[in-house]
Formats: sequence, C-alpha cells, structure tokens
Amino acid sequence: MLTGSRNIIRGYSDVMRTINSRIELHDGHIISQSGYAVNIEGHDTPLPQYIVDLSNNWWGTTDGAAIAEMIYDMEENSHITQRVIYEPFATGPVPAEKKSLGGVKALFR
Repeated sequence: MLTGSRNIIRGYSDVMRTINSRIELHDGHIISQSGYAVNIEGHDTPLPQYIVDLSNNWWGTTDGAAIAEMIYDMEENSHITQRVIYEPFATGPVPAEKKSLGGVKALFR
C-alpha cells in the first residue's frame, strides 16, 4: 500500500499510472497538463477491487466533472477493478512539502 500526504504530483500526461494497487494520497496536488492525471490500467483476469483514495487533493480546478475527466478507472473500462475516489477535493492549492530526490532517499536511510 502506498500512502502519503502533502505531495506534488505533476507532469504532462498519465502522471500517476498503476494496476492493482492500494493507494491513499491526500492534501497534495495532482496536476496533469494533458491527458489523464490518473490512469488505472486494465487486466484480463479478475483482480481484487482496490480503491485508490485521492480525496482532498488539488487538481488544478474546482470543477468536479473536469476532475472526473482526468481519471481513467473502472468507470471507463469494465476490465479495470479499481475505482479512484477524488471527492471531496481541495478548492485551491494546499500547502505541500517540496523535497528533492536526495531528500526522499534520506528518509529511508
């Protein structure tokens, strides 16, 4: 299981891509400049239905329909067994902690 808070996840397209993972990320930013911000990949065999909990994040907008369009999950593909929860979402940028890759590595030493 991947958990976290106060993260900044930003990129051009598919900034978060996963298959069959339990993820909880809150109080951060998830921003894609194009395509999907979150892309849950399908699988041909049945997998457990995990929820990807991305509630309380800033998505660069306060439009719930626009946020839903940034997410590819079981709502778009019946072979996907994961649902992304994004509501409630932050109504503006939230304080997030910035760390370099070296700073993140230091957390595990």
